[in-house]
Amino acid sequence: LQPHMLAICDASKPVALAGVMGGQESEISLQTKTILLESAYFNPKSIRATSKALGLRTEASYRFERGADPEMPVKALNLACRLIRQIASGQTVGPVINENPVTNSRTVLRLRQQRIRQVVGVDIDADFVTEILGRLQFEVEDGKGSWDVTVPGFRIDVGQEDDLVEEVARHHGYDVVPSTYPAPSSAGHFLPSRTHEQLLMERLRSFGFYEAINYVFSTPDQERMFFRTATPMVPIANPLTEEDTHLRTSLVPGLVSSVRRNLNHGTREIRLFEFGHVFSRAAGEEKGPTGEPLLEKQRLGIVATGTFYRPYWGQAADDFRFFHLKGIVEELLAGLGYQADFRRTGGVPFLHPGVAAEVLVDGQPIGVAGELSPELHENFKFLQRVYVAELALDGLYSRTVPEPQYTPLPRFPSTERDLSFVVDKGLEFGRIAAAIKSLNVANLRGVQLIDLYQGQKLPSGKVSLAVRLTFADLTRTLTQDEVNKSVDHISGLLKREFQAEQRS
Repeated sequence: LQPHMLAICDASKPVALAGVMGGQESEISLQTKTILLESAYFNPKSIRATSKALGLRTEASYRFERGADPEMPVKALNLACRLIRQIASGQTVGPVINENPVTNSRTVLRLRQQRIRQVVGVDIDADFVTEILGRLQFEVEDGKGSWDVTVPGFRIDVGQEDDLVEEVARHHGYDVVPSTYPAPSSAGHFLPSRTHEQLLMERLRSFGFYEAINYVFSTPDQERMFFRTATPMVPIANPLTEEDTHLRTSLVPGLVSSVRRNLNHGTREIRLFEFGHVFSRAAGEEKGPTGEPLLEKQRLGIVATGTFYRPYWGQAADDFRFFHLKGIVEELLAGLGYQADFRRTGGVPFLHPGVAAEVLVDGQPIGVAGELSPELHENFKFLQRVYVAELALDGLYSRTVPEPQYTPLPRFPSTERDLSFVVDKGLEFGRIAAAIKSLNVANLRGVQLIDLYQGQKLPSGKVSLAVRLTFADLTRTLTQDEVNKSVDHISGLLKREFQAEQRS
C-alpha cells in the first residue's frame, strides 16, 4: 500500500481498502452473530487513485469514484438498522458514533434570469423557474432578477450556474425554443507579425525556397564551430539528449545542417528558409527555467546552394552567387516597405571574410548575408558554395505593409547614358549609387552597374566601373540638353566625392 491510500483498520491492522475492497476477516458467515455497521463517504479522487494504482475495479470503487451524497451515510446506517430489526429480528446494542459529522456541505449557486435568457435564447417565467427547481428538490431563495439555489447532496452533477440553466431548459422543453440564426460575429484577422510573415513566405516560395523547421536545441560545441567562441546560451532544465542541452542563438547552424543532410541524399540544388526564435542570456530580461535572464527574438534564416537556374540548350547553368542572395534580401525587405542597404563586413565568424555584408534598414543593422566561411565548408565537407542570410524581424513588423501602387506605363521613350570612370578598388558601388540618388536628379529613373574592369591598363589599386543612367518623363520626350545637363551634374558629383576619373 502507498501512503495516499485509505484503509479501514481494527485496533491492530488493516481489514479493508476504503471504498475499494473488503477484507476476509470482516465478511459475514453462517456463524456471525454480532455485526458492526460502518457507513462512510470517501473522496472520489482518492478512491480513483487507489483503484487505478492497485488495478482493482469493484462495484464499490465504481460507485465511490463517481461521487456520492455526503449526507447519505447516517441515513443509510439508520435504514440498515431498521431493516435488520424488522426482517431478521436483530437488536440494536450500541449508539451511532459519527467521527466526522457533515455540516453545511451543500453547494449554494446564484442563478440569474439574464443568464437563462443568454443561454436558452428566450425569457422563461420566474415562477416557472422557482417551481421546477423546487420539484427537483433544490432549495430556492428568490431574489431580484436572480435566485440563490441550494443544491441537494445527491445532485453531485450540479456544480455551476449553467447546470441549473440546463435543468430549467430541459423541463421548459427544448422543442418550444424558437430556432434563430446565430448572431453575426466580427471576422477574425491575423496579427501584424503574422501578416508580415505570410508575405515573406509567399515571396520566398516564389523564389523557389522551401520552408525548413528545425529543433530549437543546440550545444556549446556547435556554437563554437560557427562563432569560434561559445556565446552566452540558455541551458535546458531537462534536456532530452546529451547533444541538445541548450537553446539555439542562431538559425544558421540548423539550416546548414539541413543542407548537409540534403547533399548527403543526392540533392544538389537546395534553397531553404526558416522562421524561428533564438534565445540568449541578457541582464534585466525575463528569467528562464533555470533562473537565468532570458532574451527571445524572432529571426528569418535563408540558405541556398547549387545552380541559380538550370541549363538548357541555349544557355549554360548559372551557379547561385552572393548577388543572387543580395537581390532576394532586397526584394523581401522591399515587400515590407523598407529600402535595404548593404555594408561590407569581415567580422561575422561563420561567413567568408571577403563575401560578407551587413544588412541595413534606416541605417541600422538588422542582419547579415554572405558565403559560408571556408572553415565551415571544410568541416561539413561541402563541395559547392553555400550562401546564408539571417535577419532580425522584431523591429520590422511595426510598419504597415504598403499597398501596391499602380504606375502607368511610359508613353514616351526613355533615354540611357553610360558613364565609365576609374575609382579606388575598395570603393563600393552601393556608395556611388546612394550618392547619385541623393542628388534627386529630375527624371532619373535608374542607376545600374553594367561593367567592372580591372587589369594592367589601369593604375595599381584602381578599378573601372561602367554605370548606366536611365532618364524618362511620363508626359513628354526629354531633350538632349536636359539629359546632358543631368549627366554633367552627376559626373561632377563623382569627381568631387570619390575623385573619379571619367574615361572616354
